[in-house]
Amino acid sequence: MKKRWSILLILLLLLFLGVFLFFSGFLKGLYSEKDGQFKVPNYVLNSDGNTISDNSNNLMWQKSSTQERVDWNAANEYCNSLNLSEFENWRLPTKEELVLIYDSSKNTSLWNSELSVHGFWSSTTVSDNPNFAYGFRIEKHDSERNKSDAWYFVALCVRSQ
Repeated sequence: MKKRWSILLILLLLLFLGVFLFFSGFLKGLYSEKDGQFKVPNYVLNSDGNTISDNSNNLMWQKSSTQERVDWNAANEYCNSLNLSEFENWRLPTKEELVLIYDSSKNTSLWNSELSVHGFWSSTTVSDNPNFAYGFRIEKHDSERNKSDAWYFVALCVRSQ
């Protein structure tokens, strides 16, 4: 009888360990160049005070957005012409990159004050309607909007490091 309990206890521990390893790998292992997935971001406020680096995903983010709502074309033009911290290769982020800036498990972001007021445009257009693009808002992680709509989103730029 004692042997059965020992075996059962070992099996339960192995099951627990397997579940733990699966979920910890699932949550931590997340960007590899070959499969196109993202890793859990590792944000660092850069010494210039104007940019934030995500060293896990090799991205550099603008610390502050345009602050005023703009349409998609204006947001795209703003990022493409941005010269910030001696870098000129800025762009609108993809919708997948935008999701990285908000950690829903902690309900937090380095951009919380801006996220609570408005959302950000992405470079990703809606596949079945090229007049629409995705944006990111806390309450709707990806939100479709007409590109000419300047009511909802601002521009927050990113560049690859």
